[in-house]
Amino acid sequence: MTSRFRPHLCLAVILCLLASAWPSTAAVPSAVFYSVTSSASSGPGSLNDAVFQANYNGGDVNFINFNIPSNGGEVEIVLSQTLYIARLMILNGFSQPGYQGSPLIRINANGMASGIALVGNVAGVPPFSDGRTATSSGSTIQGFQIVNYSSNAITILNESQGNYIQNNWLGFYQATPGAYVRNVTAHPGSRGIGLQSSFNHIRNNTISGVDNGITVGDDPFGIPTGTNYKTNSIRDNFIGTDPTGTSKIGNDSDGIFLGAGARQNFIGPGNVLSGMASAGCELLHSTAIGNVIFGNIIGLNATGDTAIGNAQVGVLVANGAHFNDVGSSDPKNGNIISGNALGGVVIGQSPYLPVNDPSGNWVENNLIGTDKTGSKAIGVQGTGVTVQNGAQHIVVRFNVLAGHSNHGAVVANSTGNGLFGNWIGRTPSGVSLANQGYGVWLLNATYNYIGIGSNPPSPPYFVANLFGSNLRGPVGISGNCVGNVIDTP
Repeated sequence: MTSRFRPHLCLAVILCLLASAWPSTAAVPSAVFYSVTSSASSGPGSLNDAVFQANYNGGDVNFINFNIPSNGGEVEIVLSQTLYIARLMILNGFSQPGYQGSPLIRINANGMASGIALVGNVAGVPPFSDGRTATSSGSTIQGFQIVNYSSNAITILNESQGNYIQNNWLGFYQATPGAYVRNVTAHPGSRGIGLQSSFNHIRNNTISGVDNGITVGDDPFGIPTGTNYKTNSIRDNFIGTDPTGTSKIGNDSDGIFLGAGARQNFIGPGNVLSGMASAGCELLHSTAIGNVIFGNIIGLNATGDTAIGNAQVGVLVANGAHFNDVGSSDPKNGNIISGNALGGVVIGQSPYLPVNDPSGNWVENNLIGTDKTGSKAIGVQGTGVTVQNGAQHIVVRFNVLAGHSNHGAVVANSTGNGLFGNWIGRTPSGVSLANQGYGVWLLNATYNYIGIGSNPPSPPYFVANLFGSNLRGPVGISGNCVGNVIDTP
């Protein structure tokens, strides 16, 4: 298998960049190289020993390369303890002889909480050469399989920021061609990456066989006031599928979970979030704010033409999460959200929390219910977009909502939302892809705006929806619906 992305680390460039970033009065950053030549759990030449030496005797940047005898095949390292990374390190699985894109070094965490933990401020770790406290910020973990852990394959804590986690297989390994061993079989509730940190780059990994693929943020209860985990980039990962993106390995909960303190993170482009028991992506806390989910395939294979559905929904936004964008204002950067059993996008507000901030959430420029080309209905998904449970100030605009087994969109028990400029039951080119229910169904929904095409107000994005073939009609009304403005054909 060829690698989707293979960065080449150039020592001269890295040291040059480090030197330019170091204060002019400080010493030039030092580099130390280590070679792992043994698959033993400890002792000279082992991975455990190389990390220990780099932490306590290393330089400002530490390169850990691999040269374990293997005849080009896979090598398993059974850890004697979690690999705690407390200084800037480059753990380079690409360097193992025979590497051609698929990880050859399998790190068996031996049932411990994490395989690798990126930390800082560890007692006894000497400072950097300029006297600053050492942390693992800026580290790279690439080219590994990590299995047999009880919490996270990789944990990144708040004192470690700006790391690169790339080209790894997390939470599974291939026992025989096409047959995979899943981490959750032995360790229910285990995850791929636990991220309580900012400015990290998570890219080109396959994360399957776990509970949540990636968790950003804290447990919803007891989060310290003002805690933010922001500006992380999560892109080009296969989450829930095999490494080719063509078949399901599955995760027991979500692909990406954005919890307490997850702000202004970029989910996309290029992720495949398919085969989850719950949702492709969930945002479930009132401090999950300003995140953008764009350019992903959610519920399909990597080529975007066949369902590998999530068992519940593609994207779920609830519990007060607000000012998030599912899609993009740029039509080229929307998501394809199809093949998910219950629905494409669900936005709700739990009744025991305050209603959403007036800044609301946006769902825009997505293909919902179709394949990647927008010309074929996938035909599995229940409803395209659902706004429910008291959600307010939700804008659903410029999406294709077509080919659903139920409705194109639903607004239920909610007020003050708008659906504008969507293609509902048809493509922009006019091809009919029928929703089996209504184009839009209103249930106990008050003072919502559906279209307003006949006399569009300012701003100009309040434009009419274009309805195609919706078998029960363009708009259905049920229950107590008052004050809605509806533009119908």
